[in-house]
Order: sequence, then structure tokens, then C-alpha cells
Amino acid sequence: MDVLCERCGHPVHSHTPAPHSARLPVLAALLGALVFASPARAAAPSLLLVDGVLKSAGGGVGVDGKYPMTFTLYSAATGGTTLWSEVQMGVQVTGGIYSTHVGKVDPAKPIPVAKFQTEAEVWLGVKIFDDPELPRVRLVSVPYAVEASHAASAATIDGGLSGDKLAPASIGPDKVAFTYAGSATKGGAAMDLACTGCVSVSEMNFDADLDINGHNVLGVGLLSAQTFIGDGSKLTGIKLPQGNCDVGSVVTGVTSDGKLVCSSSGASLPKDGINEISNDLLWNQFTDVFASTKTPILIKDYFPPGVYDEITVLDVGTAQKLTVSVEISGSSDIKGLKVILYDPNNTEYLLFNQGGTGANLKATYPDPQKTLSGDLSTWIGKNAAGNWKLQVIDSIFKDATTDGAIVSWSVNVQTLSNKKIRVAGNLVVDGDAAIGGAVTIEKDLNVKGKITFQGGASFLNSTTEFPVCDVIESTKSCTGVAGPPRTFLEAAQYCAALSMDLCTDSQSMNLAQVRKATVFAYPPNWTNSFADNDGSYWNNVNGGASDNHPADTFYMAACCPQWTPTISGEQTIGGVRVFKINNTQNATWSQATAACRALGADLCDKGQYYVLRANGAISNATWASDHSDNDGSVANEAIGSMPDNPNPSVTTDLWAYACCGTKRKDSACPSGTTDTVQGVCVAKVNNGSSSFASAATDCANQGARICSIAQSAILRAANKITASANWVGSYGDNDGSNASVGVGPSYGDNQSGGSLGYACCY
Repeated sequence: MDVLCERCGHPVHSHTPAPHSARLPVLAALLGALVFASPARAAAPSLLLVDGVLKSAGGGVGVDGKYPMTFTLYSAATGGTTLWSEVQMGVQVTGGIYSTHVGKVDPAKPIPVAKFQTEAEVWLGVKIFDDPELPRVRLVSVPYAVEASHAASAATIDGGLSGDKLAPASIGPDKVAFTYAGSATKGGAAMDLACTGCVSVSEMNFDADLDINGHNVLGVGLLSAQTFIGDGSKLTGIKLPQGNCDVGSVVTGVTSDGKLVCSSSGASLPKDGINEISNDLLWNQFTDVFASTKTPILIKDYFPPGVYDEITVLDVGTAQKLTVSVEISGSSDIKGLKVILYDPNNTEYLLFNQGGTGANLKATYPDPQKTLSGDLSTWIGKNAAGNWKLQVIDSIFKDATTDGAIVSWSVNVQTLSNKKIRVAGNLVVDGDAAIGGAVTIEKDLNVKGKITFQGGASFLNSTTEFPVCDVIESTKSCTGVAGPPRTFLEAAQYCAALSMDLCTDSQSMNLAQVRKATVFAYPPNWTNSFADNDGSYWNNVNGGASDNHPADTFYMAACCPQWTPTISGEQTIGGVRVFKINNTQNATWSQATAACRALGADLCDKGQYYVLRANGAISNATWASDHSDNDGSVANEAIGSMPDNPNPSVTTDLWAYACCGTKRKDSACPSGTTDTVQGVCVAKVNNGSSSFASAATDCANQGARICSIAQSAILRAANKITASANWVGSYGDNDGSNASVGVGPSYGDNQSGGSLGYACCY
């Protein structure tokens, strides 16, 4: 009986027990099946021999290996009482065949034989991995005969055992121990199974006289065999695989007569088979969950029309598997509930109808719970896009108000993609990689060459994402992490939660330099000055972010620390921590960023440059951390006569620079912090009107700097900055009003001499 794999949705396993007429005698001759002996008389643990077959989706045998299996004994074919259960983590499968003794795992938890004497039936269920349990097999005839034989009724041992082959080893008042001498076959040589000199019978309990000379009736307590000749294939009807595949080909199946089916390539593998051949490291199966956004929904008490909710399932492709999950909680009695599902064609599926007990219902249909009417499997191979509705009716009167609530419900669509692939483990690329389609990476990305995400990339389920420096040094400002694509505000909040800020343009340049793989060249990444690209000059910094892009664009989040530890020779000028001043126009952009990084610092921002310039510490035009865009010379007061859109790739573009920091020396907010907002250390917020010069000077006096656009966006979202426009450390280019999220809706692109609000950050 094939079952569907929970993870991949196609048939992967089959449990094929032999017919009872052939199977039970084998159990009796080889193991004595399940030993139903009372605890007082049990000489060895009660065991049950279980064998079967694993089949692949193509009908061939399963892959050799060790599989986790759960064996459970029940009192009925379905439902009933669970009598006993055991998990074996490594059941060996060879050639598709497995055989194991159930009851051997925990001697302190034996099969409860005494309890079985009161049961009319005993059924065995087998579950492989977390797949649904296979149809149960009834234990009949032999197990019960073994137990019954200790009384006046006797059992005949099938397969040639007789009293004249038994030699008594010891005799007691109510038992005799025997050893079988010689060979015995089970069913004859034609059945391809024999044991030699290996059968022993002990603890033979009986209530009548026993003639051990020629008598073939025995009261058996335990019968076991340990050494066999043959593989039993004739007995079970299972043909063992035969032959070999040529070098370079793969096994894609086994014929009914045991011959291997070979293929010169993997072309004949199923389209969803990449996980099987990749050790579950690669997947092209994706499950989209469409959940209600209106829950919880109160259920009206004793109300025949019931309550409705609707979910719109988007077009995600052809469904390989479709399930519907429902959770209802707090009902006075779920026996009064009726749950009905309607698909986009208005076809009705009865999920639940006045059954069960208690106050809660949590189920997924049609697997593992079955629908009461309607077949959801008809959606396999179809597009499930459209409106799906759920109706819940309460038919038992409580108080005519409400009775419980729909806590959640969802439509879950598993699809098979031919455009994207999921990497479940670590991705290691030794050379360059150009990826045209979309990529979802669950864990770390380790790239030694250059990687180009032409179709976009998503990084999931990792608390640190991946490091962006080859040498991770807690004292260096280049240390950071790169998160998945997010909007600007989401990216800023992501970094702030790590006690960092979005990297400046100069820090992003450092990251590219240090990795030597320009991992940030693709895809585009936000910077804390909004990643304006200034005529595509700054592709190496922000990965090709367009000019004047909207704030809800999805770019990668590159996070960098905004602190610098104490170093020898640092000084404080006008409240600004300064680590190096190069007042000569002789450095390229790359040289300036590298020089500051070597000190664990960053290029000064425009606010810090204003303070240094006002204090006479620097006089020439300077590279700034936001790449010094001058916006029509409005920022001359901060960075000098710097041209608009300086080109970082031109080696003749040489300017002065200085390396700055705040009094923040580690990840903790320093003393003087008046507020901490989602990880942003705030020294002061001024929602009045001030010039850029006043804002820069005031923040420097706090040992801080004017907050970046990213930090200001967080403060605006938290309603800390309420001014209609505010200065930022990069002077505040609004990128065609797209950066209003951080500089305010009233901010213009040219604010020389303006009067705005501001905030100071560490």
C-alpha cells in the first residue's frame, strides 16, 4: 500500500507483508512469533518478528540504508486502543527488504503479553519516518496458539520438528528444557529457507503428560532459530535485485523478476526527485500557505447560518498537494460544530460534523485527517487560485451569544517549481557563480569567488545570516552581517535590532574590498544614506541601486557596527572623536575608505566634517561617508568645494579625508543616551527648527552625530521625530521625495540654510 511522503508529496514507501498463510508459519518456525507467556513463566523478552518491503515511487525497491520505524500494537484494525509501541531508529533495509524483532529496544518496556490475553484481536501498525502509518496487519493463529499451548490444549510445531528430535536437558516439576539436535527445514528446500542445528526449545510448560519419543505435540514457551540458509525470496515471493548498471548510469527501478532498470542519466527521474538524489539538500518543491487575515473569528452560538471567512489563494502554479488546516478553540462542545469548506468552484467539502469531544479542534484535511465528504485530492494537478470559503455552524444552544472562535485556518498549496530551487544546507561555491533564477538560501552562504544573483536571492532561517568580512574582528567597523532583501525601513530596523546601522557607503566599499569578491555588487543593497546611486557611479558600493528609488523597494540589508574602540593617538575636536586627518587632496575613494577601516573607524559624515572645518582641523574638499554628493554645492559648508557626483573609479579624482567616530566604543549604548529606540541609541531629539550647522554642533557637543537617514526612519516610525523635515548626517538628499521615510515629507533636495528638526545618535 503506497503512502504519500509528508515532505515531497509523492509515493515513496510501501509495506508489503506476506500473506498470512505464508507469513505466520515462518514466524512460528523462526522466532515463535510473539511469545504470549505470563511474566512468571517468561524466560526471555517477548518478541515479534516483522518483515516487509520498501518500494520507491517508480515501483522498484527502496534505497539501501537504515530507516526510523515506529511499531504499534492496537486492539482494532482502525481506531481502537493503543496496546504498546516502540521506535527503532535504524532498521536496516537491503535490496528493499527489512526484517526486525519488535520488542527488543527497551527490556524495561516489554510487549505486555498478559494484557493481550484479554483482547479479542491484536493488530500491528508500522510507520516509516513521519509518514502516515501503513495499513495495520492482524496478528492471528500462531501468536495465540503459542500462548494457548501451555494449557491442556496443545500446539503442533509446523515444519518437521518432532519429539524424537528433542533431547531433554533438564526436568522439573512443571517444565522441561529441550535442545533440538540436527537440522530442520521450513517448508522444504523448495521454499529456499532452512536452519541448521540451531533450534532450541525451553521453558516448556504443560498440564498433561509429554511423550518425547516420537510425539509431535509440545507445550511451547519459547522457540527460536538464529542461523539460516537462503534468503527466503521463494517463501515471500520477493525477487532479490540482480545484475549491475554500467559505470555512469543510475538505477531507476527493479523489474518484477528482480532485474535492475538502468538509465544513462537522471532524465528518467521524477521532476520532484532532486531531493532524493541530493540527500535532501536540494528541493524544488515549495509550499505556499494562504492564511486568513481576519482571525480570530467568533462563532455565533446556536446560529444555523453559521459564520463565514474567505481566503484568496494566489496563482502559485499547479498544485502537487493541497491541504486545508483549521483550528477552533474555546467551544463549549465541539460535538455541536459543523465545518464546511467551499473551493473556488463552490464545491462543498464536509470537514467536520458534530464529532469528537472537548473544546478544541485542530486538524489538517485531507491528510492526516480525512474529509467526511468531497475529495480535495482532485486539486492535485490543477491551479488552486481563487477564493476559498470556510463555514462553521454551531448547533447546540449555550447562551445565544458566541461559542468559541476560529483561531486560524489556511489553504496550503505545495507546488513543483521549474524556476527556483531551495538549498537546505550550506552553499559552498569555490569559483564564480551566475544565477539567473530566484534562489532561496536557508543557512549560510560561503563564496570564494564572485556570485551574481540575476534573479534575486532570499536568505532564510539564520540569526546571523552570513558574515561580510573575511576576517571577523569585533574591533573593526567592517564587521557586519547581510540580511535578505527588505524595504528601507525594514532594513534599518533589522540592523538596529543587531545594535548596528545600515552600512555607510564607505563601509559598504570596505566590505567589497575586504572580501575581494564584491559580494555586494549583486544584488543591490541599502546604505544608511538611502543608497542613491548618482548616475551609476556607485555600483560597487550599493550593487546598482537605481537613482531615486522608492523606499519600499526590496534591497539587501547590509549592517555594520557604528562604534570604534579607543586607539592610540585619537583626539577629540569640537566633541568629534577623530582618528586620522589627511588634509591633502591626494586620496582616491578606495584609499580613503581603506585608511579609515584600518583604524577600525569610518570616514566622517557631513555633520562631523562641518564641526572639524569650523574648528580649523581640515580645509580641503573631502571624501565623506556618504560618497560626498554635493547637490549643487549646498553642502560646501561641510565638505568644501566638492563636485556633484564624484566618480570613485577615476584615479585622478583625489581628495582629502578624515576618519571619525562618536563616543560609542562597543555595542552598548554609551552614557548620555536619553532613549533607546529599537536598538538606536538616541542622545537628543529636537523637533524645532535649526540650521545644519547648529544641528551638527549640538550633536557633537553630546559626543554624538546627526542621525543617519536609516536611524531617522526608525525614530520617525516610532513617532520620536515629528518635525515635518529633519537634517541627517548625509545632509539629507531626498531622492525625489523617496527618502521622506527618513528626512520627512517636507524636505527638499536643496536645503542650504534651511531650518529643520534633527536628532543626535551614537
